[in-house]
Amino acid sequence: MFVCLCNGFTERQVRECLREDAQSVAGVYRCLGKPQCGKCIGHVREMVEAARSTTRQHACDTTCGGDCVSVAGVAVPA
Repeated sequence: MFVCLCNGFTERQVRECLREDAQSVAGVYRCLGKPQCGKCIGHVREMVEAARSTTRQHACDTTCGGDCVSVAGVAVPA
């Protein structure tokens, strides 16, 4: 689904930027282009927060198979 019609980028492209190195809304826009009308900012913000939440919950997924706990916002093996 398109997130930004002005720049023509999709949810998939936002997720790719978040997986690669974007850590914030500004990082996503550095990756994909400046917001023009601003209508997409809320959706991008939601996607960034969802990615942060997933990263916190599953940061150690490769070492513990997802059986981890969050300690001070960092996932560690249980």
